[in-house]
Amino acid sequence: MGCCLALELAQRGYRVDLVDLGSAPMTGASLHNEGKLHLGYVYANDPLKITHGLMLRGSLAFSHIIEKLTGCAAEALSSSQPFQYYVPIDSQLSMTAIGDHFHEVEQAIHEQIKNFGHLYFNRKYDRYFKQNLPDAHCNSFSPELTLGSFKTEERSVCTADVANILCRAVGKEPNINCILKTRVIAAERLSSGEVEIESNGGGKVSRATYSCVANCLWDDRLRIDETAGIANDGPWISRYKATISISAPTVSCNRIPSATGILGPYGDVVNHRDGSYYISWYPWIA
Repeated sequence: MGCCLALELAQRGYRVDLVDLGSAPMTGASLHNEGKLHLGYVYANDPLKITHGLMLRGSLAFSHIIEKLTGCAAEALSSSQPFQYYVPIDSQLSMTAIGDHFHEVEQAIHEQIKNFGHLYFNRKYDRYFKQNLPDAHCNSFSPELTLGSFKTEERSVCTADVANILCRAVGKEPNINCILKTRVIAAERLSSGEVEIESNGGGKVSRATYSCVANCLWDDRLRIDETAGIANDGPWISRYKATISISAPTVSCNRIPSATGILGPYGDVVNHRDGSYYISWYPWIA
């Protein structure tokens, strides 16, 4: 988010200081995640039925945004095997309820494309999901542990590819000044309307004043907001998700689908189609 916002502002003629704790941008949470471009299927238990719309709007616009900010076609990004959603026997929702939600997502996708023209990965699909027939389901998932499954066109991108493209664009942009290996300590709103940022780089504390500041942190975001007088209203739900990336012989890479359990603490498997896999799960913490 920080790199994208910096590029957007820089292309509009603004000078931007991009502060990052790492030795390069996008080496933290933005690099170490599943890279899924959510169409909203996993949010079947949202009582307000608004989360899937927010997620699919961003995912449909992803290709356009990357091309606009970097000049690189989104097709240059490698994508995973399409996701399948399996429904465990102890899922929070029934197959019928999940299927109804998937139909709502399908309708929302087509409406968004009609209104704005952005295509998912710049590709046109007649349908974005279908329920697996029993034989197809049993080929990938245990019939004793699952109720059924759905095949979708939802995919993940390689986060390293995204980081490389964005970091190259940031490095070439004369209006962006990268301040690396620096931790933001606090942000104070001044009476003038400006914001003073206190940071620590190389053991040296410094302060700088800006007319506008965007907090794009993942770690420590709420605390920094509080130093600027932005209240932490909550309540918050904290989840701990464990992940691991592994490599396996490519001869078997097409037999394992990218898959997400729905709905509960089941995690994901992402098959990047090059012998690498991203696996996540929610450990039981007493």
